[in-house]
Amino acid sequence: MNINTILIFFLLVFFNNEYSLLRANQEIQLNVNYSRLIGEYSISLEGDLTGSDSWVLQSSNDLNNWEDLDSFKENNIVRVPMRFPLKARYFRARKGEMVVPYLDDFIKHKQIWSDANLNDYVMEINWGVSWFFWHGLVTVQNNKVISAEAIDSNWFEPPQQRTVDEWFNHLRYYIDNRADQIDVIYDKELGYTKSVYIDFERMLADEEQNWRIIRVTPK
Repeated sequence: MNINTILIFFLLVFFNNEYSLLRANQEIQLNVNYSRLIGEYSISLEGDLTGSDSWVLQSSNDLNNWEDLDSFKENNIVRVPMRFPLKARYFRARKGEMVVPYLDDFIKHKQIWSDANLNDYVMEINWGVSWFFWHGLVTVQNNKVISAEAIDSNWFEPPQQRTVDEWFNHLRYYIDNRADQIDVIYDKELGYTKSVYIDFERMLADEEQNWRIIRVTPK
């Protein structure tokens, strides 16, 4: 998928605030304003934004791992709370090929899950690909799978299990690659992907997949 990005480097050192702008598209700019009193950044996208493209603001601490913050809507402004203590932080606007109606829900519920700050939990999950399914308990510690106990399964060998964060990443892959059908229900309290059905390409048989996170119990 061809994606354009606009990257802004925002460096916070003691009480000095500096930023430099690197643009992949010279006609569109990403601007940052900030208020210590309010404790937030106001990030705007300016330029010719006509068409059906969608823009999403992302943040990173190391330029390798990017976190979705919010999508730019009618006023093309995203407000981001400051994180203390202040450290170097990077922002970029990422353009998709078209408007993705369920991307806002993904970002919203991923943030709910992140805010819950659950790194140790037991998850009951039922997931399948084509004719194969696995139902069982997955134990996560320090945000890593440490054990999995099957309740019912028809896999020949134990399949690789995922954390809640990895299921979010799995879903995002199919959002980014424009699967033909994605149906998602999120947990209202913790934000995790409660029920998901994905058909990547309707013309292909037996590649559909689904998962249902029945419960997440903190340890």
